[in-house]
Amino acid sequence: CKKHLLQYSKPEAIDSKYKCTIIEDSQCPECGSELKVEKLSSGQYYLGCSKCTWNSYLKTPGLFFPSEAKLAKEANRFGLIKGWKVCDKKLKHTTGKDICPNCFIELLKRAPATNFTTILNSFNITAEQMVRLIKTYLEEERIYGIIDSKNRMFYYISYEMRDKLVEKIQKEGIIKIPDLALMLDVNSEMALNVMYKLISKFQIKGSFSRDKSKYYTQKYITDNLIKTIKTKGRVPLVELSKSFDIPLELIKNFCINLMKTKAIKAFFAARG
Repeated sequence: CKKHLLQYSKPEAIDSKYKCTIIEDSQCPECGSELKVEKLSSGQYYLGCSKCTWNSYLKTPGLFFPSEAKLAKEANRFGLIKGWKVCDKKLKHTTGKDICPNCFIELLKRAPATNFTTILNSFNITAEQMVRLIKTYLEEERIYGIIDSKNRMFYYISYEMRDKLVEKIQKEGIIKIPDLALMLDVNSEMALNVMYKLISKFQIKGSFSRDKSKYYTQKYITDNLIKTIKTKGRVPLVELSKSFDIPLELIKNFCINLMKTKAIKAFFAARG
């Protein structure tokens, strides 16, 4: 887009019908850059930052809706945008230098972590072109990993490792972010980003602890709630909330669903 000096990858341009999706008078809550409208494969609309990795789907406030009108209403309410004016200017087609995709991907697969300098020097391209290429191959699922723009690194995760992680989470029902970081040889921030990607990709329903140090699957939470409630008979919601370190209201919602589905026969006392 000439106006916003934003470049789109080919898949992004196709999805946006070759129109700029930047929202005027919008601001990313993390870096202050402009936001753009993005769309999930399920058809849900959400907001994504034009510069950093923040988006309203995976991060607070968790906004994604089946219509742009609903998204606009909620985004205005949270102060992310003022009004709803999408740029909508036609994108200019640019042709870059030819790079062998297999060679580029092979370099990224050589080590669990590759710094940006190594990639830039190997292909004589700019950092912006490099990030755009990696994002394209990630979207096309030709490679799996995390871009760490802050520390200028790309972390490669093999599909075998990804599938093992998903299997571990679904089987055990809980994963500690520090343990995940150790398994992948990355820092906790990157491990958390990996967890966000896995949750989104495989629709792993559940909840993080308040400090984001653990992730529980919905099945793990409900199974343990049923066990605790049946064993103790009477238990304060505060106690249940502390045992998982997740918000009290969320615990209460889980309990309500268990009663609705008749997984347990119970009721709330006057003081919860």
